[in-house]
Amino acid sequence: MRCTLTLAYSLTTRGNAKEKHEIRMKFSEQLRKLVKIQPFILDKSVLAGEAWNRNGYEFFPLAPFSSQCSASLKIRILDRQQRGYLIGSGGDIDNRLKTILDALRIPNEGTDMKGIAPGNQNKVYTLLEDDRQVSSLSVEISRWMVDGPSDEVLVIIDIETHEEQTTYKSIDVLG
Repeated sequence: MRCTLTLAYSLTTRGNAKEKHEIRMKFSEQLRKLVKIQPFILDKSVLAGEAWNRNGYEFFPLAPFSSQCSASLKIRILDRQQRGYLIGSGGDIDNRLKTILDALRIPNEGTDMKGIAPGNQNKVYTLLEDDRQVSSLSVEISRWMVDGPSDEVLVIIDIETHEEQTTYKSIDVLG
């Protein structure tokens, strides 16, 4: 499976449970559209029994761990901060990256859902079951030349999933 996810968001360096959940829901909207275009992706995941319940939400990873899937991610972060500020105030790259990676996976029970009340959209699509499925990662930081809030970034994630081992669960999931 190949796809691109985007996110325009005021991404802080704290990455608390609420922020990760908000980002996860934005990614879920895009993955929901992908499922409509390529419905076989979800069908195989559901047939494999890959739905997780967390705090009133039902999570469906499009590349579940049990299907022997991994993912290569190319992440581009467009930032409005001046050169030299990418590391430091507001531009802590490693924490921002961790927030993004956490939002691509099913949340852990407990702390990842702390303070998150069930919402109107309780069926949530995630890319991965676990961020350990990331097999390669590249990150590029560039200047975003569009006016807007200084703490807002544009994140573009090019995703390619890989089949580690062919199983009946992974057929068609990878496209």
